[in-house]
Amino acid sequence: MGGTETVFFNVIKRLKKQWYTISIITSQHDSSLPTYEKNENETIHRVWSNRINFMRHAYKLGNKILKKIDDIRLIHATTYGAAIPASLLAKRHNKKVVLTVHEIFNKLRKRYKTRPQSMLYQLFEKIIFLLPYSHIHCVSYYTYNSLRLVYGVADREMSVIHNGIDTFWSEETINHKTIQTLRKKFAMDDFTKNYLYYGHSGKSKWLDYLIKALPSLVSKHHSSQFILNIIDAKRDREVRQMINSLGLKNNVRVLNGLPKVELKHLVKTVDAVIAPSLSEWFWSVHTETVSMGTPLITTAVGPLPEVLWWEVHWLQPSSTESILHTIDNFAHNNKHKKIPTKHFCRDKTVTQITALYNELLTE
Repeated sequence: MGGTETVFFNVIKRLKKQWYTISIITSQHDSSLPTYEKNENETIHRVWSNRINFMRHAYKLGNKILKKIDDIRLIHATTYGAAIPASLLAKRHNKKVVLTVHEIFNKLRKRYKTRPQSMLYQLFEKIIFLLPYSHIHCVSYYTYNSLRLVYGVADREMSVIHNGIDTFWSEETINHKTIQTLRKKFAMDDFTKNYLYYGHSGKSKWLDYLIKALPSLVSKHHSSQFILNIIDAKRDREVRQMINSLGLKNNVRVLNGLPKVELKHLVKTVDAVIAPSLSEWFWSVHTETVSMGTPLITTAVGPLPEVLWWEVHWLQPSSTESILHTIDNFAHNNKHKKIPTKHFCRDKTVTQITALYNELLTE
């Protein structure tokens, strides 16, 4: 699951414990998944996988569900694909609708889309925020202020509820035998420093700049190892070809989606995690890293300065030179400032979301 899926999975899991009844319309990202499931307090409908078809079919299916189950009181959707059908359904059936907004891109897409694609995405985003919603839930003050400035959304129409962090990502859950096993598995004691990148290979993560920096990093830090754990994404083959063409097999190791428990222990074991993002909204990799007490090398983009703590080394976005300079400083300087701890709890997030539901439904 990606960041959005993890958020809603945790919200739904906790709402079910409070005896909410929930109908879920989502995409069928894996053809082996059933198009319909019924569990306690929950039904799941999966339609299509691409965004355009999902919007059309989600509207038709949502209309059918709302006609059949009249006591559905509220619709909760998220950007981007679900926003338009959710707003239209709420208007047609006179229901309250909450839209969760993680981030907005606006002109940022020009950095990794063609000009026609960028203009199309900007238009799509603009249409989303022209439509009516009962309330917009922003996951950060960065997103909140972006909506104010770019689309003129009024303060009274929005609120900030930060995403929570799983207790799974905690130093207290670490098994030291597993750490020793990982050190041997990845020959980590053969290197003076071990660095990790983990996450998907989409252009917004700007993994390309780290890959471009690898030859210089290995040349200057020949006793360092760079481990890249890449989740399946559209660019995987392209990214792997880029890495393989460098011929750095002795210092660069590419993995394909480690099991979550193993990944957590790897995050704790390495000397630092590198996340050279161009844009961010959910900050899962970042907060998971600092929750494990591991230094983080990342960019001060989006909400990251707002939500991060512990030992953070800031990069300039889109800069191979900044990656080289920052890792040089990290490798040769043992004294690093630490940001005071911040707390983001899943239970608190859901409590605030249910309070928002109740406030809207009593208006």
